[in-house]
Amino acid sequence: MSGVSGGAVGLGLYNALTFENNNQISSSVSVALSKKFFQDDTLSPIIGKMLFGDFLNLFLPIHIKLFDRSIALEKSWERSYQSLIGNNRENVFSRSFASGKIKPTQPLFIINTTEVETGLQCWMSNLTPDSLALKNKRDLLAEKVNDLNYSTAINFSTRFPLFSPAAKVGGLNGIPRLHYLDGGYVENTGSASMLEVLQLLKSKSPYFNRITPIVITLLFSEEDKNTPKIRFGNEFIEILNAVTHTRSGNSTMSRFQLKRFLKENSDVCPIDAPLTPEEKNVPMNWVLSAQSMNNIMSDIEDKLNDTLETGIINKLHRHNLSFPQNKGFK
Repeated sequence: MSGVSGGAVGLGLYNALTFENNNQISSSVSVALSKKFFQDDTLSPIIGKMLFGDFLNLFLPIHIKLFDRSIALEKSWERSYQSLIGNNRENVFSRSFASGKIKPTQPLFIINTTEVETGLQCWMSNLTPDSLALKNKRDLLAEKVNDLNYSTAINFSTRFPLFSPAAKVGGLNGIPRLHYLDGGYVENTGSASMLEVLQLLKSKSPYFNRITPIVITLLFSEEDKNTPKIRFGNEFIEILNAVTHTRSGNSTMSRFQLKRFLKENSDVCPIDAPLTPEEKNVPMNWVLSAQSMNNIMSDIEDKLNDTLETGIINKLHRHNLSFPQNKGFK
């Protein structure tokens, strides 16, 4: 599982409920808890800290955590998750993220972020991806961060512009100071990291040719086929568009290379699962209204409908694949 920005929050919740939780829960319960989590208001604490507290941190010689709006966001996630599972259960969001490294049976969970000083796509992971490219520079848990809360690890990928300041690492005892922003600054789908993992599996595992990788990419919307036209203020607009559209270009290239890899190594094409309702019907805000959640659920049900030609299940059946019955797929 490779998550970027808001997608990292969704995968983080799914990972916590399904794999980190000591008690197994059914899919229907997981969906109900997820809906409740994303309908909680996490915006108000950020706005409150930004207007009345965090602004002071810009002028103070020391950083006051009580005023930090990023910490306020993480605490709101922790409170929301605790309300889902009850006070007598361990809160995965407030515990150590690195503790997940001792569970090799878990799915690989990659949280993508962007290093400001180098422009590299870096990551946090519950396993040790020790053979990926530039691992000592890009794997933050390898050398740059000893440990941190589960919610803080996710928040390395969700540093939305203006709403959340960059995460800072180092700066003491001669350790270089580095900053991290939203993972979407480099590539917004998680495809780049997923491609690296598949290439690593192919190069390291003698059993790779016996496995059919199925890659499902969750997208905010259908791919925009229109090319923006620059008709005014060329010298300024060209620079602005180049900077803002680089992310889109990286995402397009990563998805293309991922699809090409799968085509060359298996007979199954990757499955794109974009959110099909119009953006005005499902605004990607920090708080999802009941109507927005209903629109999303309706779209998901369509995608999982095995009678629809365009549905995910139909695409899997079309390739005559066999699935272990004990995994719940028939």
